[in-house]
Amino acid sequence: MEEPVDPCSEAAESSSSRDDGELTRLENDLAAIEEAMDRVEEGDLEGYDALVGRSDDPAEPAPSGPTGADEAV
Repeated sequence: MEEPVDPCSEAAESSSSRDDGELTRLENDLAAIEEAMDRVEEGDLEGYDALVGRSDDPAEPAPSGPTGADEAV
């Protein structure tokens, strides 16, 4: 005999998954903001501009290192 499925339980799981996804997105946004602030503090305005430009295109990852003329080739 199969155990009945509680629709409220399924809705809670779905809501929890959605909340986890939103939390992950917010954490990523916060990390990008903190990185942009660090770039400005360091005087790396080109790096800041690159981060801000990439924030408009979420498919493109933000750079993890300094950008600009002093970048190693």
